[in-house]
This record gives sequence, C-alpha cells and structure tokens, in this order.
Amino acid sequence: MTEITKNEILKFLSSEQMLEQGILRMKQLIELKNELACKTICLVLYEILKDQNFEPTTKLLAIKLSQELMNLKDEQFVFLYGEFVLNALKQYVEFRPQDSNPLKGQTYFGENGNQELKQVGIQLVSMSLQCIQVWAQVFAVNRKGRPSEYLVLYGELKEKGVQLHTKFQFQGMQNVDIYPLFNVCFQPLNQQTFKQIKFKNLTPDDAIRLAHNYLQKKEEIQIYLSQYCQYQRVYENFDLSLILFIIEKINFDIESLVDQLGDFGKEDIASKVSMELDNLNIIKKLIIAIISEPNYSQFDIWIKLRQQCKQHQDTSTQINEIKALLQQKFDETHQKNTNNSLNNELLKKKQLLEQIEKQIEQKQQQLVQLIDQLSQQQQAQLSSNSSDSNVLSTIQRQSQSLENQIQEQNNKIQEFINMLQNKNHEQNIQIQTLQSQINRQKNDSSKNHINQAQTQQLQLKIDELINDLEIITLKYKFQCQIEEIKIKQELIVKENYNLQIQINEQDLLIIKNDHKKEQKENGELKSQIQQLQEQNEQLQIQIQQLQKQNEQLQIQIQQLSKQNEQFLLDKEQIQKEQNNQKLKTNNSKEIKIKIQEVLEGSPKSPKIPSPLSNQFPNELKKFQHFPQKLDLSNFQVQFKPKIPLTEDKILMIFPHQNPQEYYEHKKKTQKFGQMIQPFQIKQLDRINPEAQKFFKLSCLGQQNILFENDQLKICLDHRTQILEEKFYYTFGLYINNKKQQTENFKIEFENTERFKYFWSSLQRNENSIGSKSTKQIEIAVRSNDDLQTDFVKLTISNLNQNLKIQIPIHICQQIQYENTSLSKFETKWNEIVEEKAFITPIFSINMETFINIDHFMKKIPNLILDNNKVQDYDQGFDDLEIKGVGQYQRFQFFIIFELIPQNKMQIQIRYNKTQSEDYQLILKKIAKEYAFIFGQFQPTTN
Repeated sequence: MTEITKNEILKFLSSEQMLEQGILRMKQLIELKNELACKTICLVLYEILKDQNFEPTTKLLAIKLSQELMNLKDEQFVFLYGEFVLNALKQYVEFRPQDSNPLKGQTYFGENGNQELKQVGIQLVSMSLQCIQVWAQVFAVNRKGRPSEYLVLYGELKEKGVQLHTKFQFQGMQNVDIYPLFNVCFQPLNQQTFKQIKFKNLTPDDAIRLAHNYLQKKEEIQIYLSQYCQYQRVYENFDLSLILFIIEKINFDIESLVDQLGDFGKEDIASKVSMELDNLNIIKKLIIAIISEPNYSQFDIWIKLRQQCKQHQDTSTQINEIKALLQQKFDETHQKNTNNSLNNELLKKKQLLEQIEKQIEQKQQQLVQLIDQLSQQQQAQLSSNSSDSNVLSTIQRQSQSLENQIQEQNNKIQEFINMLQNKNHEQNIQIQTLQSQINRQKNDSSKNHINQAQTQQLQLKIDELINDLEIITLKYKFQCQIEEIKIKQELIVKENYNLQIQINEQDLLIIKNDHKKEQKENGELKSQIQQLQEQNEQLQIQIQQLQKQNEQLQIQIQQLSKQNEQFLLDKEQIQKEQNNQKLKTNNSKEIKIKIQEVLEGSPKSPKIPSPLSNQFPNELKKFQHFPQKLDLSNFQVQFKPKIPLTEDKILMIFPHQNPQEYYEHKKKTQKFGQMIQPFQIKQLDRINPEAQKFFKLSCLGQQNILFENDQLKICLDHRTQILEEKFYYTFGLYINNKKQQTENFKIEFENTERFKYFWSSLQRNENSIGSKSTKQIEIAVRSNDDLQTDFVKLTISNLNQNLKIQIPIHICQQIQYENTSLSKFETKWNEIVEEKAFITPIFSINMETFINIDHFMKKIPNLILDNNKVQDYDQGFDDLEIKGVGQYQRFQFFIIFELIPQNKMQIQIRYNKTQSEDYQLILKKIAKEYAFIFGQFQPTTN
C-alpha cells in the first residue's frame, strides 16, 4: 500500500513491538517520496504531541518515531516536519528551562505520578531536547540557504537559558558530533580530520559540484547581510550568531575543498575559488566584532560590513565567471559518466531479464515434475489398496482437484510472466527514448550549455524506471515462492491422506486382536461365574443357619429385657422412698432453723426453696419446662467472595481512588438525640477473654454455648417468664459428657442467697454423667435489680478440671422484637421528636461477638434489614441500618443498629410516648448494654 491512515499510525504507536513494524512501513513511504503519506504522518504526530488526551507512553513513542524518520534525512520529510510538528515540541523542551537537573521531566505529568509515569516524563523531555540539538546541527540551513526552523528554535532555547545536553543517551544520537552553536570562539575540526570524515571517497566531479554549491550559498548569505545592514529594525530580533555559524561551516568546507581540488589536479579552479575566501573572512571578522558589542553601537563596523557586502555585488561578474568555469568542468565530466552509467545499467537489466527467464523455465519444469509425482503416487495407491475402494476413490477425487489447482497456478504464473515481459519491453522503450534525448542534448552542447536541472530530471526518471523494474522482479520472485509453497502444502495434504490409510489399517489389526482377547476373557469370566454361583449357594445355606440362631437370641433378649424392666421399677420405688425420707429430714431441719431464728430475733433470709425436687416448686408450677436434651453447634462463618467494583460504581466514586475515600468525603445524614456513653463492666475484666466471649453471646438469643472442649460441652437455654407481674429468669443448663466412660462431677452454685429468689433442680446426690450423655439442670432466678447485670455462678469440677461458669442475668435477655415491615417502622421513627431520642457515639465493633451480619440477625430475631444495601456496605460505599421495634416488659421502643464501614457501629433509640424518668433510664441502659456486647471499651466502674 502506498498510503497510510491515522488509525494505522495510532495502532503502530500502541506498543514498542508495533512501533518497530510502523517504522519500517513509514520509512518505505518516505523513501518512495510519497508527499501525502509524509503530510499524514506529520499531522498525526503533531496531534499526539499537542493533545493532552493521548497517553504519555504514546507521546514518548511518537518522539522515538520522529527520531527514526528524521534519521533518513529526506529533504521533503524534514521540511514538512519542521512546518507541522516542530512547534508541538516546544512544550517539552521549554519545561522548567532554568533547571539543570537531567531528571526534571519526572514532574511533567504532575507531582503525584507513579514511578512509571515519572520515567516516561524524564525520557520525553530529555529526548525532545536532544532531538532539537541534533536537528539544529544536521538541518541548520533550509532549502533557500537560510537558517532552518530547527536552528531558529535552538537559538530561542539558548536565549531563554535552557540547559542543553552535551551527551546523548538514546539510540541514533550517540555518535553525532554537535558543533558549539552560537559560540564566538568556534573552533572547527582540523583539515586532515575533516577530509577523513566528510570528504571520504570524494570524486573530482563531486568536488567541483560541491564547490559550485558552496559559492552559491556564500552569495546568498552576502545578499542577506546587505539587506540586514540596510533594514536593521526589521531583523532586530534575529541573532547574528546564526549567520556566523553558517559562515564558519561554509568557510571551513571551501578551504577543505580547495585542498581536495589541488589533490585532483584542478589548480586553476582551486585558485579562483580561494579568492572568494578572503571576502568571506572579512565578513566573519566584522560579525564577530558586532556580536562582541552588547548594544551594537559600533557604527563604523556596520558601515564596513555594508560596504563589504556592496563590494561583493560589484564583483558579481567575476563570481559568475568562476561559476561558469565550474559548470563547464562539471558538464564535461558528467556527460562522460552519464553515458557510461546508462550503458552499464542497460547491460545489467538485460542480464537480469535473462536470469528471470531462466528461473521461469526452472519453475515450469518443477511443476511438470510435481504433476508426474502425483500421478505416480495415485497409481501406487490404487494398486496397494484395492480393498479400500471408497477411501481410494476419495483420494483420487482430491488428487484430481489438486492437479486442477496446480494447472490454474501454472496459468497464473504464465500470465504474470507475459505481463512482466510486456512491462520490461515498455521499460526498454522508455530507456531508449530517454537515452536518445540525452544524445540529442549532447549534440546541441556546442551551441548551448547543457541544462543541469533537465539532465538530473531525466536521470531521476531513469532511476525510477530501474527501481520499478527491480520491484516488479522482486514481486515475481515472491509470487513464485508463494506458488511453490502452495504446491508443497498440497503434497503434504496428499501424504497425510496416505498416512491416514495406514493408521486405519493398523486400527483394524488392533481391533481384531482386542476381539480375540475379549473372547478369551469371556471364557474365563464364565468359569469364574460358575464358581461364584456355587459359593453363593453355600453362603445361602449358612445364612439360613444364622437366621435360626438369631431368632433364638431374640427370644433370650426379650426375656432379659423383661427382667431389666422389673429391676428398674424396683429401683425407682426404692429411690422414691429414699427421697421422701430425705425430704422429711430436710423439712425438720428447716423448721428447727426457723424456730431458732425466731427465738434469736435474726432477720429473715430470702426464700430459697429446697433443691431436692426435680420439678418446679408449687409457686412456679405454671412455668414452662425446658426440653430434656439440647445439642447446639457453633455458628459457621460462610466465606463471601469480594465483589469487584462495576463501571457505574467506579464513576460514582470519581475522583476518589477507592470506596473508603469516597465514604470519608461523602455528606453524612445529621443525627439527633441525647448522647450516652457506653462502658465495659469491670467485673468482666477478671474473666479470661474466651469466657467473656461466651458470656456476651449468652446475653443475646435464647440458646447459647457457655463452654466447650474435647471432654465437656455446656449449653444454655433461657426464657423470661412472668408470674403475678413478677419477672423470673429461667434457665435450662445442659452438661454434655463427650467421653466414652462415665464421669463424676461436683456441681455447686455460689452465693445464691443474694437473689430475691433462687431455685434449681440439681439433686445433692447427683454427681455422675454417663458416657456420651447429657445432664439437664433447670434454674429459676428473680434478681434484686432488673437493670443491674448479674451472674449465676456455677462450679463444675472433677479430678481433671475445675470450671467456673457464669450464667448472665442481663436486661437484653428480656427484650422481644415485633415482626413488622420496614415502611411501618420508618413512618413511626420519623414522627419521633429529638427530645425522645438517645444515641451512642461511634464505637469499634468486637468481631468476636458480632462475627457478621447473618450471625447478628440470628442472635436477635425479627430485626429489619434492607438486603439491597448490604452489597454497598460490604464494598465500603455506605452505612447499613438494621432496625427493630422492641418490647421490654410493658414498654415499647424503636432501635437502629447503624453499621459503618471499617467495622464501626452506632446505636439510636427512640420512644413515641411520654414516659417517666425510670423508663428513660431503662432505654439508656438497653443502649449501653448492646454497645457493651458488640463494642470494645476499657473497663470502668460505672
């Protein structure tokens, strides 16, 4: 393709690997002198470097692409690049101009960029500045012989004090020698070194042409200086050091060329060219004198400079004579070289065509050989595989199609060869026509000097035709290689079919062998089945005998079971008699104690019923009993994978980097209410952390685990029961023995006399728990103060362990929550005024008791949760409110547990009716106790 689009260029600038392909493609277009493609490349590069919407890495790759393309030194591309793109580089090279730090580019894309972005900024600024320095030296003069855009931009940077590079780090600029631009003390290379570098392999014809060009540039500079002296105000912003630099280079080049012409034996031309050096040296000295004066006040120097330039205009006739002499010498040498080169090129083209014809004949012979091979393979396959007629017919059809394809490819190659020969014939005609034009110009040279520009144009056309012929030849070779590859592919397909036939034959042999093996195995299996059947009959006889024995054993078991039942009845009767006897004994002791208290005048102790009965006492007969067994298991935390952020969520939190920052800056809803301070119960500070966890969890829900290890498991079931408007805490305590043998435990309650009422079903002589069995103990307690957190202390001990169990008596155990809807709750909640609201400060959640939302909802039933907001809370975007309508004794209240991201919580309580101060104290107590259960606080005496 001879064109390139913007999208293609952007695709090439997407990565380093794609850039390498893009450089090859764009270099080809530039070398083909495709002006439209050059303009497209320059415009896209300008847009990338100028527009802030492009990625920094794309801008860096654009600079690298520019450097590679400029290294071609194509005059057309250099001109277009300076016209369109150079202005976009100013923003990079002028970044922090006074800063000499080579790493100053790390802040180009901002102070807070990551390390990769800083590295891109350093390379972008450094490479841009280095490119300007190199291009200002390499492309110092434009097409008109005046300072180029690159040199002017470099002068502006120098004037602004931009810190310039002396060493170059990136590819393609390590070996570039930079002249010290704008330096009055400019010291050029010595003549010997310059000859070795710049005029290496120079021919006499080239030396004459270069001398002619340098004199032309010298003439243009002197004309320009004459205008500069006459119209100083127009050029007042122009730096004379630019002209000085150009004069230095021209002067040095002319001196070197004069020596080279002397070496070639062209002394007459060398002597006339050297005469112009004196005038150029005078102008150089005058410019140096003007630059050394800051205010340009040396008017005598200005007058001398103007006179010197004017004197040059008076001696223009002499210069024209020198130029005419140079032109004549060049024409004579050039005509000889042109004739020889054309003859050599025509001879080469004829030889190339002969080679192409030979290659075409070889390709045709190869095609015929391939067709013969295919036919031979078909005959061999038909003779060797007569049994597989279907497969062979398929292969024959495919072979026929392959031959047709090969014939088509052969026809295409023949057409391509004919087209190539026609084009070659046309090329020869054009070359002969051009050569005849050159011969006519040679015949007319005696009358008029040959026009160098027309000769060069004709030579360029010849070169283009030769290049086109080479391209067509390469295309033909490439096409022949493609066709040869296709034929080889078809042969490979044919070989694959042959291999497939062989594989099928081998598979048939394998199947036959497998069938024989299966027949042998079946015979062996039949014999084994017969043996198993015989064994089965014997086993059936043995089973019948065992069944008869089993029936006899069942009869014996039934007899033993009847004897056991009778034994248990006798034992129960004996136990009842012993209990009655103990009850009478205890009653007589209590009567004696009461009589003694009356006689001594001692105060009455709390009423403590006798713990001898395993049933509720008479005054508590209406209470509901607990089940005989209870087996609880710990709550299993289910792993929930973290849900990634969607594009909508990412746009919502922008410009924040994460949901946490978004939540911190989010406007919060203002809450009102009287602030209350939670606290940690000081008595719990003496309990180990594991026991504290069980204690707090026991304050919530109906059933909980108080203790568990590999030997023992203690569960608790509690209910708040009402009798004659008095609230009782009733508990079912379950002690499970996990061992395989019976264990003896000593179970004792401590300090029960401090309660208003205490009763338990524990019998004094019950001290053993069977293996893998559970002992139930029922407890009824009435506390002295319902608002005060208290404990029922219990000691369970044996030879191996001594456990201290604390059964909580807590206000939160008496709270019941109504089953209501979210809309009803919010309606009532919003109607409550500020005076009827309490609120805790935000506190950290104790995750050992809270665990997660599912566990929280399970421990406090009938709470209300908006499931649509759970995901936002888990991701850290928003709060999550868990709401409920609570009932404590005869009072109703409304509560919100507000979960805040980063494991925080805040509790709000409101009531909708006018209540007494005691009721308000109860609500404050509820809020504090919930905070005590779910929060983390330091112990206090409150």
